[in-house]
Amino acid sequence: FMVKEKKEVPEPREINSILKCNNSRCITNSENVKTKFLNESDNSERKYRCVYCEKVIKYADIVLK
Repeated sequence: FMVKEKKEVPEPREINSILKCNNSRCITNSENVKTKFLNESDNSERKYRCVYCEKVIKYADIVLK
């Protein structure tokens, strides 16, 4: 196979049910609530904010569920 073309795929604005919130007091860690993060990345750093507790998680600190 030969690569014909490459395209840059933009990051999603929301990430649901994939990431784990690092805040131990977040409701997603104590109740049966699906996680939801908003992408707040800028040109210098990739980061995501939990919708429920508003904790910002840097790309290097991401934990998958």
